[in-house]
Amino acid sequence: MFLSVVMAVYNGEDYLQEAINSVIYQSFKDFEFIIVNDASSDSTFQILESINDSRVTVIHSEKNEGGAASLRKGIKYAKGKWIAIHDADDISNLNRFAAQIDFIKRNPEISGVGSLVKCIPGNKHVNEEQLRKDQEVNIRVDKDHIHDYRYWGNAFCHGSMMISKDIYERVGGYNPKYKIAYDYDLWLRMQEVHPLQKVPQVLYNWRIVSNSLSRKNANETTREVWEIEMNYICKQRFAYLNREPAFTIIGKKDAYTNFNSWINKKGGFFVKQFLESDTQSTMKKAYKSFLKQKEDAIVLIGDEYSMHILSFLQNRGMKLNKNVFIIH
Repeated sequence: MFLSVVMAVYNGEDYLQEAINSVIYQSFKDFEFIIVNDASSDSTFQILESINDSRVTVIHSEKNEGGAASLRKGIKYAKGKWIAIHDADDISNLNRFAAQIDFIKRNPEISGVGSLVKCIPGNKHVNEEQLRKDQEVNIRVDKDHIHDYRYWGNAFCHGSMMISKDIYERVGGYNPKYKIAYDYDLWLRMQEVHPLQKVPQVLYNWRIVSNSLSRKNANETTREVWEIEMNYICKQRFAYLNREPAFTIIGKKDAYTNFNSWINKKGGFFVKQFLESDTQSTMKKAYKSFLKQKEDAIVLIGDEYSMHILSFLQNRGMKLNKNVFIIH
C-alpha cells in the first residue's frame, strides 16, 4: 500500500465530521484511514463509531496521552509507505492527496511534502490579523529556503504533511516529550536525512482557533521551540567539539530574559554574552568577539533587526547554520 492517512483527535466534535469527510471524499481513493481517539470526553466517540467506510480504522485510547503519542500509535498500525497527516479540525482540498503523490513521484529524494495553506477561522475570536499572521507559514516554499531557515521556526502546517514512513521510523518518530511542537522536532530530524518540500499550491485549509493548545500556552510553545532549535544546533552542528559550545546571543532584552530562564540553564551549551539587537554597536561587537574566538557561533533570537544583522555578518564571511543561526 502506498498511502495511509493518520489523524489524532481529542474532544474534536465541532469540526471532526467535516475533517473526516474531506479525507474520505478525496479524488485519490486508494488509502487506509486510521483515526486515534485520545480518550475524548465529548461526542467524538459517537461520531467515529458512525463512520461507514471500510478504509477507516478507529482506535480508542483508554487514557489521554497527547498528540505525539496518539500519532505514534496510529502510524505504528499504518501499512502505507507514505503517511498523510491530517488534523481533526482542518479540511483538505479535494485533490490534496493526488497532488502530493504526484509531487513525491517526481521528487523521490525527499523525506516529505507539505503544501501552501489557507487559514480559516475556527471561532469569532479569530480576526483577520491573526489569520494573516498564521498564513505566513506559506512564506518558505523553495526547498533551499526551507532548509537554510529551518531553525527559524516551523515552515510547515502539521496537517498538510505527507511523510515517508521509512524515514519517520529511521529518525525515531514523534517525540512524546513535546506536547506542542512535536511536529517541528520531527521535521528537523527528517530533514537531516532528505529534504522536506512543499507543493506550491493551496491544498489544505488550516483552521485557526483562539483556544488551541499553542495559543493557550504561548510561553510553553516558545519554550519548546527554542529548546528544540538549540538542541539541534548543538547536536547537529557542534557534535565534533569535546566541550559544550559557547554562543553570543543577540535579541531583545525581554526575549533573552525568557531564553535565559527557560533554555540556558538546562545546559548543553553556555552563553558568553548577550547583546541587544536594537543597538548600533551590536553587530561590530559580536563580530569582533567571534574573530577573537571567544564564541563558537552567534545566535540571533529573531526580530525585525535579525535579517540586517545576518546580512552584516554574512558580508564578513560568516555562514548561516555554520557559525551564525536564527531561532524564532
